[in-house]
Amino acid sequence: MFEVVIRAIVARLQANPEVDDSERAGLGITVPDRILTPAEIPATRPAVSVDTSGQLRHVIAFAAEATPTRKTKGVMDAEIWVKIGDPRAGRSQRADAYGRRHAYALY
Repeated sequence: MFEVVIRAIVARLQANPEVDDSERAGLGITVPDRILTPAEIPATRPAVSVDTSGQLRHVIAFAAEATPTRKTKGVMDAEIWVKIGDPRAGRSQRADAYGRRHAYALY
């Protein structure tokens, strides 16, 4: 109960534009980093595999080349596109999903 009350007070302080960073530091609460830090360039590229063993089902898995059970560090998600029909035909494709998990199933 005590923690819930404290979190609510801190949330109000963080949202208040009149509370400056020196006051936040004095209170011992998080001082936001105002300088944007660019993400690291990944050391390995993502590896993608598609499991088509299920009928009308594709399971797309993506991970780091070096660590196949984890996503590449610095990579938030993978944009998954679907194209049905003749690949030489016009623009009949669509972005189906943004996979944030290690594996994503398409039906």
